[in-house]
Amino acid sequence: MQKIKKRACLFDVFILLRYAFFMVSRVAMGFALWLMSTSGFALAPSTTMNFEEAFQKALLRSETILITDQQILQAEAVYAQVRASLFPSIFGSATFLQQDTPPAGTASGISPASQQTVKLTAQQPLFRGFREYAAIRQQNLSIEASRVARASAAKLLFSDVTDAFHQVLLQTQDIQNLEDEIKINQHRLSDLRGFVRIGRSRQTEVLTVEANVATLEAQAETGRALLLAQREVLAFLTGQPAETSLVDSVQVPEASPELASFLAGISTRPDVQAQDKLFKISEEGVTIARGGHYPSLDLYGNYYFVRPGFLSSVLWDVSLVFTLPIFQGGLITAQVHAASALMMQNQFLLQGLRRSSEQEIRTLFGRLASDKLQLQKYRLADDLNQKNYAAVQRDYKLGLVTNIEVLQILTATQQARRAFDQTRYITKIDFLKLDAASGRRAF
Repeated sequence: MQKIKKRACLFDVFILLRYAFFMVSRVAMGFALWLMSTSGFALAPSTTMNFEEAFQKALLRSETILITDQQILQAEAVYAQVRASLFPSIFGSATFLQQDTPPAGTASGISPASQQTVKLTAQQPLFRGFREYAAIRQQNLSIEASRVARASAAKLLFSDVTDAFHQVLLQTQDIQNLEDEIKINQHRLSDLRGFVRIGRSRQTEVLTVEANVATLEAQAETGRALLLAQREVLAFLTGQPAETSLVDSVQVPEASPELASFLAGISTRPDVQAQDKLFKISEEGVTIARGGHYPSLDLYGNYYFVRPGFLSSVLWDVSLVFTLPIFQGGLITAQVHAASALMMQNQFLLQGLRRSSEQEIRTLFGRLASDKLQLQKYRLADDLNQKNYAAVQRDYKLGLVTNIEVLQILTATQQARRAFDQTRYITKIDFLKLDAASGRRAF
């Protein structure tokens, strides 16, 4: 008996020790969690994501954006190279020449058999027909073009994220609406089976509802497949898990500005700005090509450390070189024509882009206006269908209407609800795209 009590006592002590260890570990873990949260450490990736967060994650992940960042660095490096042409260049050179022994006398003093030359040369361009300044302006425009090209790439990415994000929300809501409709039909199916047993309904009504449920379930499966595909697209763009929950954060204002205010922002669109920079770059290209007709003037200076012959005591010299192009087989004229044609090409591209941008804005503006009008009508239809369905249910219990009529009203009600939710998300897509197409959103 004493042994049993002793073992029970030891067991109680063991339980107390385990409980104490458990409590200490919980307190330590809580302190660690508090410390990590106050220190800014994230324990796990976020399980929710709104639209702006999705777009920012896509920007960080997009290879196209990363490539344009490198193109900006390349343009800046080329600008530094072109600007270097304005500054003097200094270089050293050393030559060794061995030749046949010249005749004795003056020739051996002018050109000895063994000659060594070591010198330091400086060159300063003075005039190149203003080509160097045009090239600097051209490369500066190239840097600006690269930057707006990055914004243009971000605009295209914005459109892709807009579609993928809201298609996920749309498909999710559509599946929910289908599941709600299936539940309502199943509930009605249960009632109908009871009515068949008491002779109040016919078997054909049960079969009609069963067929309707099967159709709705098939549509729900199709929606789940579409939802899975859209989630994978969004995961590819953002790098977040496909199962990440999305927060519907975009709000469409009730009142929209006039069309003219959207059209006024065409010049601020990044793709239009990029094409405008290309046009100005080609203009500078014409100036560079025409500069080939003008003379050039360069200043040279040499300092000699080792010099052969009787000039060995002459340590330096300075020369001014004037070059005038007279005839090069029409090369410069052809270069001017090519540069002019490229300039006109970029001008036409800019005009076409402005016209297509205006068309895009007008189309999106009209679609958004239509979307808002459809939302109003679908909202009204939903309210009326809900009232109609409630009235039909009361009439059905009184035997005033048939089950087929009830099913027709139910189907119309659910279709109007699905159409309303689909239009609601399409409206958000069109609103965001119009905001980006009109240049009102900065990238």
